[in-house]
Formats: sequence, C-alpha cells, structure tokens
Amino acid sequence: MRGLRTQEGAKFNRFFQLIQDEAAKTGAVFFAFAGEGRDIILPNLEGEDLSGWLIPADKADEFEKEWKTDNSLNHLEKWSDYFMWAEWSEQNGAISIQFNSYG
Repeated sequence: MRGLRTQEGAKFNRFFQLIQDEAAKTGAVFFAFAGEGRDIILPNLEGEDLSGWLIPADKADEFEKEWKTDNSLNHLEKWSDYFMWAEWSEQNGAISIQFNSYG
C-alpha cells in the first residue's frame, strides 16, 4: 500500500486506508514514519496514531523516491514542513482521522 514501508495485516490496512482517504480530501498522500501509540483495536480495524509526511499529491512521486531510499528524518529534512501526526478519534461509532503538526 502506498505510504507504508512494511507489510501489514488486513485490519491495519483498513485503518491506513482511512488515513489515505482523509489525506486525499486535502489533495495529499500520507507516508508513514512511525507508530505513536494510542492504539485502536476493533473487530475489523486496528491501528494507532502515526507520524509521517502529508505530501501534496503533485509532489508525492518525488517524495516517494527519496522516502523509499531512506526514510530517516535526516535524509528527508527538506520535507520537514510536511511532517504530521495522523490521529484517530471515534464519535458515535465512526472513526475519523485528523492531521496535526507539533513543534
């Protein structure tokens, strides 16, 4: 799945698709860096808050080439303005994703 460097299970992939769907609403693609805790575990979905880069769609191919080569923060420093947390929330049984920057 685009934006992930590891193979994950179906439950996590469904969660990550929610993140990508929310990113697409802003004209972007989310590339994961690390899990940040605050797990969500449901019968058909599991995940956690993630840190990563929310990259505008028109720059995603360029970023992805560099990210696939080396996804360290030092290597991708020029992209630091796009570094975000994808944080989940639940309201009335619906899971939503919000992107936040910290720092």
